[in-house]
Amino acid sequence: MNTSSYHIGASGHQHLGDQATADFVAQQFRQFLKTSQQRGQQVVFHSALAKGADQLFVRIALEEDVPVEVVLPCTEYETIFSSDAERDEYARLL
Repeated sequence: MNTSSYHIGASGHQHLGDQATADFVAQQFRQFLKTSQQRGQQVVFHSALAKGADQLFVRIALEEDVPVEVVLPCTEYETIFSSDAERDEYARLL
């Protein structure tokens, strides 16, 4: 078993398009994480928690028990979110 670890960061569009596209992106990322875990690799995921793909990746990482480290790009970052629902999801993931 490989005991190496690596850190990855991923970012993507805030608007992923239709649900089929979001599902495809989610499935591909989930498969990447599972393949890494099957190889015995410890993965740490880094994200800025922007809405869209960034938050999708974080939700999947957490579902797959992959540690997440948040990299905030600026102070008061939560003010960039335009609705209470967006701020709530950001806070929940943070």
